[in-house]
Amino acid sequence: MAWGRESGGRYLALPFRLDGGRVPTSDLADSIRLFIRVVLGNPLQGDERPGWLPADPGFGCDVPHYRFAAEGDATRLQTAIEKALRRCEPRIGDVDVKVSLPEGTLIRRRTLTVNGRVLATGEAISVQYTF
Repeated sequence: MAWGRESGGRYLALPFRLDGGRVPTSDLADSIRLFIRVVLGNPLQGDERPGWLPADPGFGCDVPHYRFAAEGDATRLQTAIEKALRRCEPRIGDVDVKVSLPEGTLIRRRTLTVNGRVLATGEAISVQYTF
């Protein structure tokens, strides 16, 4: 079976799984949303664990490093995410990242919002990621 453009715009759904013996698929915008989550959730190689994609040590993002970051680190995190998405997800343009690093709470839930545009269709997409 062909994937992507050759298959009428169907892409592998991530994370990869079997559903009743079939491989689930998604459309282009959903594929990009899912892949953004994969990029954000995987540290760059060289951390305490090897990268998610050993054949490409530049795959991933520094998001895990910011789990206990201060509010002042939001700009550095935003820059790291934008750089990672430009490198790892070329199907999206006009990337705009919003970072929330709240201070003063015992349990710090960080929220990232990635907005962009699917280059092939012009469709706006948004992904919210909490870590």
